[in-house]
Amino acid sequence: MGGGLPLTLGLQWLRQAILRASGLMAKHHEDAVYRREVARGDTPELALGTAVLAIVAVGADRWHSGIGPAR
Repeated sequence: MGGGLPLTLGLQWLRQAILRASGLMAKHHEDAVYRREVARGDTPELALGTAVLAIVAVGADRWHSGIGPAR
């Protein structure tokens, strides 16, 4: 019973791999993924801004605690 989920996921992966290899399914969906993310509001600019804020927050925390720059 514990192997049912991995077996199901493995068979789905194998099916998609066969479809991609045969040309019946696109190998990459970058355009569709980008359109879906933009429609949801997940733009690259938002991701970049979040990453920059995370880096600044970690740096401020290290400075405030007196640790200094990473070595």
